[in-house]
Amino acid sequence: MKELVEQIACLQNKLREIPEMWAWLAGVIDGEGTLTFKNRTPALIMSAKDTTMMKRASILIGKEMVPTKIERYPGTIYWLIQAYTRQIPVVLEKTVPYLTAKKEQAELILRFLDETDEKVKDEIIALVHKLNEKSKPDERYKSKTIHVIRRG
Repeated sequence: MKELVEQIACLQNKLREIPEMWAWLAGVIDGEGTLTFKNRTPALIMSAKDTTMMKRASILIGKEMVPTKIERYPGTIYWLIQAYTRQIPVVLEKTVPYLTAKKEQAELILRFLDETDEKVKDEIIALVHKLNEKSKPDERYKSKTIHVIRRG
């Protein structure tokens, strides 16, 4: 069993070495992701119904995907990935060259990570939130509640 786990880890690492995979992930982030801040912590949040796509994204990002239910779509399972400080620098550095819709947010978050001036950090956070507000869908399409399904 230990050997199998090591083989899987090796395959996952090889997948992360393929530049086209990061280009693919950039497209997924542009379409299904949100680059934001949660309590002054950079965050990448993605959700989608496509299990295969989200599994591949979770391998590249290095975070598990969690099943969720969205109130607007009863009976439909969505997969949620939430990545924070540890994964963000690697993911963004590898995807920024390929991002389009979320490129500005990604560049600002990378700048935030290098910044030492707290006032400048606050300005970056405000700017990222403002950019995300501009790209939100019409209110009638917004989900009101997301419920994480607990494994147990």
